[in-house]
Amino acid sequence: MILLGSSLVAVGLEIFLVPNHIIDGDIVGVSIILSYLSGLPSGAFLFCLNLPFFFWGYKAIGDIHDVKGGRFKKRNIH
Repeated sequence: MILLGSSLVAVGLEIFLVPNHIIDGDIVGVSIILSYLSGLPSGAFLFCLNLPFFFWGYKAIGDIHDVKGGRFKKRNIH
């Protein structure tokens, strides 16, 4: 389901938003603006701008929880 949702978002971004010069909010909007100004693909900017959030999320959640079978399980810290 995550792959399907991500694919639909990518298709909507590349087929609807970018060609019609529509700016979305947050990181997507910033990546569209940077793509327009530089000529580089917006996907590259999305990846680069989201990296700090991936690291931040891992630092906040990844040290305490493991993902096993699609659900979070708390590890023993002792």
